[in-house]
Amino acid sequence: CPSARSAAPWAALEQLPTFLSFLAVAGARFPGAAALAGAAFLVGRVFYFKGYASGEPNKRMAGPAPVQYLGLLALLVMNIRFGVELVRSA
Repeated sequence: CPSARSAAPWAALEQLPTFLSFLAVAGARFPGAAALAGAAFLVGRVFYFKGYASGEPNKRMAGPAPVQYLGLLALLVMNIRFGVELVRSA
């Protein structure tokens, strides 16, 4: 489907600002864990992107695409933990 293929890059970018900010903050305190969570997110986004470009909505979350949300959730948890540590140390 040509329209899905042309819209796929925009779909790939929709979560990028959130991901990059979570990755930067979590990476400052938990570099190894943040790198693993970031890799999981990116792998999931690649599979989501492939499904999105197929033009069939049910293929967007096929295969390991949901892993992206586990990676993002892990980064969110690291950000919260880092914030709590900073508040307690102040």
